[in-house]
Amino acid sequence: MKKRILSGFLALAMTIALIVSISIPASAMAYNGFYIADNVITENKTYYPSDFPEGFLTSGTITKSGNTLTLNGATITTDGYDALTISDYNGTKITGNVTIELIGKNVITTNENGIRARTYIDNDGNMANVTIKSASGNQGILEANGGIYGTDVNLLLSDCTVNASGSRTGIGANRGNINIENSNVTAASALEINEMGAIFSCLGSITLTNSNITTAQTSYTGLGTYGGNITINGGKVLAKATKASILAVQAPDTDSGKINLLSGVSIKRGGEINTLSGSQIIGNNVTHDEDTGEFTNAATDVLICGDGTVSAQAQKPSTISSVTLPNNTDLQNAVLTDVDKTAIANGDNVNIQLIINSVQAPSDSDKVQQNLGSNTLGMYLDISILKTVGNTQTSVHNLNAPIRLTFTIPDNLKGKDKYCIIRVHDGVTTILNDLDSDPNTVTFETDRFSTYALAYSNVVNTSDNSNIMALAVMTIASLGAVAYIEKKKVK
Repeated sequence: MKKRILSGFLALAMTIALIVSISIPASAMAYNGFYIADNVITENKTYYPSDFPEGFLTSGTITKSGNTLTLNGATITTDGYDALTISDYNGTKITGNVTIELIGKNVITTNENGIRARTYIDNDGNMANVTIKSASGNQGILEANGGIYGTDVNLLLSDCTVNASGSRTGIGANRGNINIENSNVTAASALEINEMGAIFSCLGSITLTNSNITTAQTSYTGLGTYGGNITINGGKVLAKATKASILAVQAPDTDSGKINLLSGVSIKRGGEINTLSGSQIIGNNVTHDEDTGEFTNAATDVLICGDGTVSAQAQKPSTISSVTLPNNTDLQNAVLTDVDKTAIANGDNVNIQLIINSVQAPSDSDKVQQNLGSNTLGMYLDISILKTVGNTQTSVHNLNAPIRLTFTIPDNLKGKDKYCIIRVHDGVTTILNDLDSDPNTVTFETDRFSTYALAYSNVVNTSDNSNIMALAVMTIASLGAVAYIEKKKVK
């Protein structure tokens, strides 16, 4: 099995080297720096579409500052190869590392290699790092049609959103590592060359840290390495492929071919990590045919993640100083469905938001007025719950069980007696009594969310100390007056 895999990957490395040698324009080989197609970017300045031949940069800007290139809403298109190139083909070495910063959404389209980084390892065995990241204070997006590929370079994707697709690989490195951190990445590759993947490294490792990674089913492998390891450190990985979703192949005389799962992530779907002669692949009882190169029982749909988290917040008007939510267990039991709980187990985060808005006169205010009785209307409230599971947000109108909510009474409505909540839901009006004895708050239980009103009684609140004192003074004064009158009568 190992011989079959090794021969395939060695053939792959030779093919890659051949493609590199024949796909570089002669003009590109004379300069060490940045290119848009064959157009060299040398000056430290901002470049506009008019600075390039028609059709290369159709929108946005590109700014060069030293070894940093900033793409700001850029659309780059070429019908050849290597749309945006970081190149070293004149025999010198790139000084320092290279950074591509993203502002807004940027789209690069070419036949192959939307971004291509080509450098040489120096005499000390070091190679350049090429970092693609969001510019400070921005959420950068990169759509790389043609993929992202590096040779003798370490690729780092940090704090950005990337959608990369190519015929050979979505994101690939030949003799280099791929590190993706705090990013959302979707990658895909076609099957023009076997034994390459959506995210692939030949003679290098892949490390994914706190990132959301998805690979497309079209790829030979979802995550693949030859001569390196795959490490998933937190985050979520959904890897699909035609042959093997996640495969690490050991190279001769190296400590490689391992799949490492860290920070609480585990295989939720796809089987277990199988060892095949020093290499690792995810599946169930995986075997490999050395003659045909085919895998049996290798997983083609793998989900790796930790359990998702559940958070909750309350949003309120300024007149309400505080809102108290139920404890997390009660809130989750009341709001989450079985489907939500499965999503959490599969790594999706959930946010529950209670939103209280003060409103003037809702459409069903007549229902409130009809049920006030002897109470006085204090204020109308629109209370709702928004639930976000992964990237999907929905409004929740009915709960699995009632929850208890407490909020402070606005200052202009304090000092009243017998507060209550009037709820109107689907045309049905319900009086919800205040469940606490604190004169400054109202507490109620509910399992439906729509129109609410805070109401109160005009009866003097005898629990207030100032009122008790006033009553005592009035009583003493009254008794004194009666005694005086009776004394006058006696005389």
